[in-house]
Amino acid sequence: MVVYKLVRKLKDGSLSSLFINKKDRLPLKTWMEAELHPTKGYKCRQGWHCLLKPEAPHLSMQGRVWVKAEVVDYELFERPEAQGGTWILAQWMKIIEEVGSMALTKYNEGHQIPTCPKHGVELEPGRAIENTLTGEPDFIGDDEVITMHYGGSGKVIPCLKCPECGYSVYDGSYNRK
Repeated sequence: MVVYKLVRKLKDGSLSSLFINKKDRLPLKTWMEAELHPTKGYKCRQGWHCLLKPEAPHLSMQGRVWVKAEVVDYELFERPEAQGGTWILAQWMKIIEEVGSMALTKYNEGHQIPTCPKHGVELEPGRAIENTLTGEPDFIGDDEVITMHYGGSGKVIPCLKCPECGYSVYDGSYNRK
């Protein structure tokens, strides 16, 4: 099964796990067996934690990249969509390649990657909070005419963001409906 895993990308270009046993390096194109490393503050779940798609809204992309991997001997573990949805806990994993986020993949397919107008650096995948609209009826008992205004809790959305100043643009990778 092909899956995606978010990993740390170190300054020397090597890859490592995000939280558990993060001192070990993760090689490309090599089958790795999952090991159990109980870690304080984390639920003990043996297996390589992967996702069906490269989306984990609850995790930062700073210093991290998505990799495409192949897994065998796995189980599915249902989590909320805000935590990436279905997790795959695999006993064996082989990293196939590093991939950009869906946003960068889209831009690399013939589109220029946007740059920060202030710093001139390429924007990287990130998250932003989109304003949400709320409203109240203009007339008591009448739900036909409603004055809308920004309010509510906001919505976390994918974006492309400057790593230096935080300038961001919407990347179009989700349905706004």
